[in-house]
Amino acid sequence: MKYGVLYMPRFALQAVLRIESFSSETVVIIVAAASRNTVVLEMTESARRVGIMEGMPIAQAVARSPEVIVRCRSKDAERSAAKAIFTYAYTLSPRVEETGKGICTVDLRGASEESLLSRGEDLLRQIEEVGFRVQIGFSETPRLAYFAAYHARPILVVAERDRKGFLNQLSLRTAGISERMAMILQQWGIRTLGAYSVLPREDVGHRLGKEGLTLWDELAGREERSLVISTLPEVFEESLELEYEIETMEPLLFILRRFLESLTLRLKLVYMVVGLLRLTLTLSNGSVYRRLFKILEPTRKVETLFRMLFSHLENVGTESPITAVSIKINPVSPQLRQRDLFETALKNPQGFSATLAKLVGVVGTGRVGTPRLSNTYRSDSFCLEPMPAVLKEVEDNSPKAVYGLPLRRLRPSVPAHVKLENGKPRFISSQFVRGCITKEFGPWQSSGGWWEKEGWACEEWDVELEKGGLYQLRREDGKWFVEGMYD
Repeated sequence: MKYGVLYMPRFALQAVLRIESFSSETVVIIVAAASRNTVVLEMTESARRVGIMEGMPIAQAVARSPEVIVRCRSKDAERSAAKAIFTYAYTLSPRVEETGKGICTVDLRGASEESLLSRGEDLLRQIEEVGFRVQIGFSETPRLAYFAAYHARPILVVAERDRKGFLNQLSLRTAGISERMAMILQQWGIRTLGAYSVLPREDVGHRLGKEGLTLWDELAGREERSLVISTLPEVFEESLELEYEIETMEPLLFILRRFLESLTLRLKLVYMVVGLLRLTLTLSNGSVYRRLFKILEPTRKVETLFRMLFSHLENVGTESPITAVSIKINPVSPQLRQRDLFETALKNPQGFSATLAKLVGVVGTGRVGTPRLSNTYRSDSFCLEPMPAVLKEVEDNSPKAVYGLPLRRLRPSVPAHVKLENGKPRFISSQFVRGCITKEFGPWQSSGGWWEKEGWACEEWDVELEKGGLYQLRREDGKWFVEGMYD
């Protein structure tokens, strides 16, 4: 796949709902402005279930559900949401275009096709943490990747071999064509993009002009468009113009915590921390309260930053209610403290952080770090920790007493076929070893993570072959493996 697209459905609605805490059953609609003549732009699923639709006058929507909550579009919330989605798209690749509101196109040339689904699933989980729902599509061109994202539930990969079948499922309105072109195609009996793509290109050009040729080339995979690459912002910002005035601390702290959670998650993706934090409160009388916080020990811990804001605001009194809130953060690379004489530390932590961010863009989030053995009995289980700026002192690795026969492990374990008699292994066949089993010891059973989706359980056997040799076998999920050979 050459391109990926992150698409946020109901962009204006999600941008507003992220700030406010509504249950899934709350009936919420988004309008352009607070006016009797305004119409519904977007709504929650619960609003759709009670009969509210896009384009419906607000008075009619209220009549359908008296409990409906009406919110106006927020440019500040939409701007913050767009920057957040861009930052997450940046983890797939540093070549990202902000294509539209809630739409980012990613150049994935050079990325492994096999890893796209797993990387997309990891990205979706992280985006859900900040309260957003997005759809991700992968395909050979930017346009086809957008179509895939638009119809993804929530991830869809459209390979070249699947392109025609996929287009046959899409209506013409998916492409956003003009009314004139839609009317002509309807007269021709063309109902889907798949049917349109098989029309002769020359005839399409004569009858539909440049618009028709452009769409035909996009559907045929001939699209040649260079992405307008954007860069990560130098300042990370969250702001909100309130529809209601805030007079007490509790609702203000709720908004500030949401801001910090979103900002720190975005900083985590690019291996940065908070250096400076600017708090701005706009008051109803037109005055503005500003405060600059210089973080002595740069961090991205939400609790630390929130406690700092809370401690300051406890002693602040405003002359009038608050009507707008803003937080701006100047990110810095993780700070390196002064080295001791025998301390091992990075000479250029800023360059190292930049390299880590680029690596994350290539291999994906959660795939860069220092390996550490997990606290489990599962063979070879490990996790990745963030790269430390200062290396710890090397522990004493002098040989320790060894009990029993040494085991030479095979990495990776070799798949094997094992025949059983009375539940015990009697014959083994694999690329590493083959033969009859004369003695067996086991099984030794172990399991873990049963409370999680990735739970595991396995059994191990020690066996001796007729022709000589002691081996360790493992059975997990019904499959056998040769784990190693005893000396």
